[in-house]
Amino acid sequence: IVHESGLLSVVVMGMALGNMNIPNIKEILDFKESLTVLLISVLFILLSANMDMSDLTLLTWKSFLLFVIIILVVRPVGVFLSTFNSDLSFNEKLFISWVGPRGIVAAGIASLFGLRLQTEYGLEGAEMLTPLVFMVVLGTVVLNATSARFVASMLNVTEDNANGITIVGANAGARMIAKYLIKHGRDVTILDNSNKMIEEAKAMNLNAIQANIFEEATISEKIELSNSGFLFAMTSSDEVNQYACDHYNNTIASKGAYRLVTHQEMQNKALETSPNALFSPTADALNFGEVVRDHGQINEITLTDAAHFNTLLEKMDDDDTRIPIFVKKKSTGQLSVIHAIRKEQLIEEGDILVYMGATIS
Repeated sequence: IVHESGLLSVVVMGMALGNMNIPNIKEILDFKESLTVLLISVLFILLSANMDMSDLTLLTWKSFLLFVIIILVVRPVGVFLSTFNSDLSFNEKLFISWVGPRGIVAAGIASLFGLRLQTEYGLEGAEMLTPLVFMVVLGTVVLNATSARFVASMLNVTEDNANGITIVGANAGARMIAKYLIKHGRDVTILDNSNKMIEEAKAMNLNAIQANIFEEATISEKIELSNSGFLFAMTSSDEVNQYACDHYNNTIASKGAYRLVTHQEMQNKALETSPNALFSPTADALNFGEVVRDHGQINEITLTDAAHFNTLLEKMDDDDTRIPIFVKKKSTGQLSVIHAIRKEQLIEEGDILVYMGATIS
């Protein structure tokens, strides 16, 4: 109805579609992405074709000063104000402030307004608007594309530092471990197909998402913004646990995917083929659930040396009331997961063995 209101109409329509329960919305989004690449590419070419090389001669040192102010002042102020009281760290906000290329909206509006202000209103200085905006668009794209990886590494916000944990399964044991991990500074996301389990996890203030683990595209999309680097599969199904490890080992679990011991492995003592098995060679999903049900708590015991640690592990492996889960370093407070196939761990006096189950007297 109103002239030049197309952009607003598209934004409103996008917001409406995003909040409607539309079947096959993923396919619509994929189609939209394909159209976006095609149309924006064409639009950039068309807008750039309106530029004359002589327009660039209008730029002065003040133009480049404006470019610097946009990057170092305007953009950071906007980011910090809009992310106030969010969960983003200071370094993450700095990175967002740096990676802020200007795009097609700015170029399109500048081309339209610059032309009208110049031809229809004869406004002095209007001829500067289009070359200024195109300088900012080109400059930010080139600058961000060439420096984003370096800046991300310098600010320590790269995926290499992703230490979050995705837990597949929202049962009581998984929720207990998630709460413990969060208490010790780790980001945890819980996935489960059961709405009841997810609601119980959310009631504990856990970040829980209802999702079918077999829908790989959906899973990756739902947690793509998380800090996940590890995956723990702790459902009651050996098949689901194995599937999660196999299919997400190089995506949401870039640093490692682990699961509970299967019942068959426990019975046949075939753990040599399962380097990613968690906690204990005698704690399959059934035993894990029984320990949680009968002794639903996580305990800590201070270690004196490596021999003390190994002795406790041997006793717990022969016991059906306790499961070792982590070692917490005295010096740093960092947690390292215990594997069912025992790996040599450097134990110092004062380190803590974290275990689930009955308290050791």
